[in-house]
Amino acid sequence: MPPSLLVRVNWRFPEGSPAVSVDASVFLLNVHGVVHHDRAVVFYYQPTDLSGAVSQQPEESRHHDSFQIALPSIPNKVHNLVFCLTLEATGIIPVFNAVAAIQTQVIELATGNTLVDNYSSSVVGTENGLMVAELYRHDSGWAFRSIDQGFAGRLAALSAHFGVRMAPERSEERRVGKECRS
Repeated sequence: MPPSLLVRVNWRFPEGSPAVSVDASVFLLNVHGVVHHDRAVVFYYQPTDLSGAVSQQPEESRHHDSFQIALPSIPNKVHNLVFCLTLEATGIIPVFNAVAAIQTQVIELATGNTLVDNYSSSVVGTENGLMVAELYRHDSGWAFRSIDQGFAGRLAALSAHFGVRMAPERSEERRVGKECRS
């Protein structure tokens, strides 16, 4: 992989679906699959990790989120970057089986070339959290893998799964994410 990347996660809901807020996050995990520090997660309250190697980019679109990644700056103790989506809605319990499409793109920043253009192929059920994809250390470099694994729970549940201790006000507080209507 080139040294600087943009990872973009795109989503689309079927026409006529209710408004749903979608939030993207990235967990920087050690060899044991947990965060090495509470600031090793990038999400709406924390747009950059502790090292500054991963940052969430401001977006104008309601249908994607992007993360800029400087691979050489990622601490050696980080072995995986897991990209996740969570859903939130008012009055309904949103689930990923209502999503028409999810696409993950890995773009080389220096050239703008798309290195990976992956569409989710697995059927996700009634979960409202989703582990979409990961960048992981492989041999002497980095590799990409699609995960497409549903998760029962939103950001607080995913955070706990990866060993993040969120402040109570952040795990309980609801954020208005990128509201999507078709």
